[in-house]
Amino acid sequence: MEEKKQDILEEASANYEKGLVSKVKRSKDREAFHALVKLHSGLAYSAAFRILGSREDALEAAQDAFVKAFNKIRQYRGEVPFKYWLRKITVNTSLNRLRSRKSDCLSNAGEILDDVSQDKRKLTAGPDEILEAAERDRQVRNALMRLDDPFRVIMVLRDIEGYKYEEIASMTGISIGTVKSRLSRGRQELRQMLTGNAPGVKEYEL
Repeated sequence: MEEKKQDILEEASANYEKGLVSKVKRSKDREAFHALVKLHSGLAYSAAFRILGSREDALEAAQDAFVKAFNKIRQYRGEVPFKYWLRKITVNTSLNRLRSRKSDCLSNAGEILDDVSQDKRKLTAGPDEILEAAERDRQVRNALMRLDDPFRVIMVLRDIEGYKYEEIASMTGISIGTVKSRLSRGRQELRQMLTGNAPGVKEYEL
């Protein structure tokens, strides 16, 4: 019964979103677009912040992404949910902003996040386990922000956003081999931070 209710809610939400997108595409309806912004502002900000590591920059990048989405809305064909289309615009906008800061733009990191996600799925409802998972999550997020921009970007694109190596190479302008090598190095540095083996970083300072 609960699964059926969830399916109904998800379908209703998807239909609502499609209706909003249709209005924007048809007549550039600003009220409908503002509703889309409310639905996905958190997603856009999170994607931008993971790449840029700055609240101010992330807010500006998310805002820029929404403006681009509004201007390019007729290019959206509906092959994927709107939020995925918006996320890609946000990622590209964030990468461009990172390049404007004259950063190398490439980073590595990751399996540790997959491990954390798996651990959280295995958790029972016990409060101690929930607190432990939350603390682990906090440590990973803080350590991720300590990585140099190049490594963090690759990690975010691969291990959080889920892009393929080929897509990352195209988005960042480097070879697949470089993407993989930076990913490997970034993961290693992140583990060192989390285990207290990195210079100047202790396990519970993260």
